[in-house]
Amino acid sequence: MSLYTRIAEGGLSPEQQYRLFMDEMTLYRNALVHEVARWQADPQLRDLFDSDRDLQAFESLWGAFA
Repeated sequence: MSLYTRIAEGGLSPEQQYRLFMDEMTLYRNALVHEVARWQADPQLRDLFDSDRDLQAFESLWGAFA
């Protein structure tokens, strides 16, 4: 179920919506951390990895939603 579906179906207060959004972003960040570890363990993927570029993209996304 998507974040927006959960909000629409739940009739959540603004505070609950904020908490849900923050929880979803934390889960997304944790998934990215897991992927980074996987990429670094694979020699072919490690060559494509650029942590500064990827962090900048994540911060831009975070800033757009925050």
